Amino acid sequence: MQHYGFADFLKKVEDLDHVEVLRVANDRCIQVENFSFGRKGAVDRRESGSLEFINKLKGLLSWLHHGRRPNGISEYDFQLIKPLAERLVEKGQLNLLALDEFEVLSQAGGRN
Repeated sequence: MQHYGFADFLKKVEDLDHVEVLRVANDRCIQVENFSFGRKGAVDRRESGSLEFINKLKGLLSWLHHGRRPNGISEYDFQLIKPLAERLVEKGQLNLLALDEFEVLSQAGGRN
């Protein structure tokens, strides 16, 4: 059975460059979507969390493209992205101001 751990996925991509994170996240999203519908085992995959994982990946992709926290991603899951954001800032691939979004939300108690 597939593993749909968002934190595990982020850990695997945290050392990649911005463009590579986009590519890997997009590819994984497509892969999980393809296997979540119209295939043998699709129902089991959905019951195992594939749709929630897809939503989290789409949130990550949205954030990588726009630099703003997307609607529909929990505060907890959004904060999981912060180490990746910090790595991209360290590499000079993301503006330091991108980290402000994480601080503002954590101080405000988040939004869902």
